[in-house]
This record gives sequence, structure tokens and C-alpha cells, in this order.
Amino acid sequence: MSTVKSHNSAPGTGTHQALPDRIRLFRDTRNSFASYAEEVGIPQATREYFLGHGAKGVTNRFYTDLTSKLLSDATSRLSSGWSLLTV
Repeated sequence: MSTVKSHNSAPGTGTHQALPDRIRLFRDTRNSFASYAEEVGIPQATREYFLGHGAKGVTNRFYTDLTSKLLSDATSRLSSGWSLLTV
């Protein structure tokens, strides 16, 4: 594998091993999804849930309940932009 400059580099090195295309595509897809979810106003706790991240911080871990209404609303918001696309 080649070494490339990256913002996701190992601390202090500025470089990391280039990722195989499949992994890069997966990571890029997750990044795009997270960015789009932020853009359409999905709350951070809901985005973390969709991405499979554990809750961070006291508020999200102990005081925030992700209700089915919140998840349904988030799903609708995320889907609404795609209905404009036709293939």
C-alpha cells in the first residue's frame, strides 16, 4: 500500500496507509450520510444512533430518549430529498 497525506492521519505523522477502495467508499458514504443528516436538521443524538455510535456526553447518554416519533421524523426528513431524484 502507498502512503498518502490525509486529514485522518496518524497523530504526529501527517500520513496513513491508503485505504482499499471498498473501505474508502464505505467511509465516504457514511461521511456523506452524516453531512446530509446534519444539513436537513437531524439532531446529533439521532445521527449518532443511525450511524451506530454510542451516545456521547451525559445528556445524550442519560437524559435523551430517542422515541419512535423522533426516529420516524428523521427518516421522513432524510427520505424527502431523495423523492426528487428519478433514475
